[in-house]
Amino acid sequence: MGKEQKQQAVAELAEKIEAAKAIVLTDFTGMDVLTISELRRQCREAKVEYRVVKNTLTRLAARQTRFGFLADKLDGPTGLAISSSDELAPARVISGFRRRYQLPVIRLGLVEGKLVDSDEVERLALLPSKEILLGQVAGLLTAPMSKLSFALTFKLRQLRIAIEELKKRKT
Repeated sequence: MGKEQKQQAVAELAEKIEAAKAIVLTDFTGMDVLTISELRRQCREAKVEYRVVKNTLTRLAARQTRFGFLADKLDGPTGLAISSSDELAPARVISGFRRRYQLPVIRLGLVEGKLVDSDEVERLALLPSKEILLGQVAGLLTAPMSKLSFALTFKLRQLRIAIEELKKRKT
């Protein structure tokens, strides 16, 4: 790879790191080509990009972003799972893949600009999606109103039945 190609690769990677909502750094040691291909396929389906890039290029790219501290965390073979749309997608894909294949090893994650360890990445992977959480919050907010509505409707129904019974008795 020539100098210009390396500079272009660093600039492209820096742009992806800067735009990322979440990044998971993995150690892919022990994975064969078929396994990595399967991981990449699963990542693509989840709109996550899985890249294996030389650490020197990744260090240079990270130092060009607000996440310069990532440069110090790169050691050994490193794969990056990057998502610019969903904060939890990389954690879900990598964690799910790990459950099946026991690889890759999660080193750390970067979610919304915050560094998280491998255990935290695993916990984040278990969280429901944003849409489900918003639905649960909406349900919690509407529950008291629907209960009140039901209670009022029930009392009105009882009142209507009582009035009808009085009418029947008077006739």
